[in-house]
Amino acid sequence: MPLPGWAYTLWTLAALFLLASGQWPNASVPLRLSAYAAVFAASLGLLAWEWPSVLSPALRIPPSASLVVIGDSISSGVGSGERTWPMVLADRLERPVVNLARPGATALSAREQVQGIAEPEAFVLLEIGGNDLLKRIGAAAFEQHLDALLADLRNGRHDVWMFELPLFPLQNAYGRAQRAAARRHDIGLIPRRHFARVLGMENGTLDGVHLTQQGHDEMARRLAGMIRIPP
Repeated sequence: MPLPGWAYTLWTLAALFLLASGQWPNASVPLRLSAYAAVFAASLGLLAWEWPSVLSPALRIPPSASLVVIGDSISSGVGSGERTWPMVLADRLERPVVNLARPGATALSAREQVQGIAEPEAFVLLEIGGNDLLKRIGAAAFEQHLDALLADLRNGRHDVWMFELPLFPLQNAYGRAQRAAARRHDIGLIPRRHFARVLGMENGTLDGVHLTQQGHDEMARRLAGMIRIPP
């Protein structure tokens, strides 16, 4: 969970208190119960903080808006003949999806893709950041590049929803960077659990990262379940 550092510190202190109380030979039952209560309360607090970011949002697309995808090889495919998730999503929604994603794209280079959006006020699905991680671009630089990318999109008056990156615990700074940039530009976030479950499903990827046809199909299915198009 990409939560503030103080939240993890609070939980760690509660856990250390619990461990220490077990080592005190003369620790009273009330003291040990207090230690368990502290860990429980800290864990519950973390879950409550994160819960709004777990719920699937409703992506409301105006009937007249162009639906555009900006991203990297997760969205563009790797040229193995697969039908990418934007293609599958277009079939499910029975409307065009413009896929501008390019292999190897980063938050910095994806600004070039924005220039390919032909109409103002498009509905943009943004899947970016994996290559920033692989190239070990620092979280601060990633946030700066992402901030510029989102500014370009908002200057075009586009409605944007961004996939949260599925991250390992030591990469949470990237998740915090995503959320901070999203707040500044009023960008919607697609919870990381959706991306993570596609990557983690059996036969979902070719190499642990790039999607198989099953992975593309599942990504499109999940998105189609969130999208709402008013009549």
